[in-house]
Amino acid sequence: QLSCHRGAEGDLKLWFQVECNDECKDIEIEGLDDLDLISNLLQSEKVIISQELNTQRDFGTIRIECWGEGSYSEFWRSKAEL
Repeated sequence: QLSCHRGAEGDLKLWFQVECNDECKDIEIEGLDDLDLISNLLQSEKVIISQELNTQRDFGTIRIECWGEGSYSEFWRSKAEL
């Protein structure tokens, strides 16, 4: 399940509900300003969200990988909550 809403500062937040080991977990990704990312997420057959640990990346540590219809997209964000 996926929903999207606009925060107080005008940025977008995505909220996912996923099933992991027979449990439902919520993931919220903040600071979105990229409509391509939202479009890719909605059309993807498979999505992997991971966090890069112990790195000093300027563009974020949350990696979002999307697969669908023979294509692959990768996006980076700075904040997500589980």
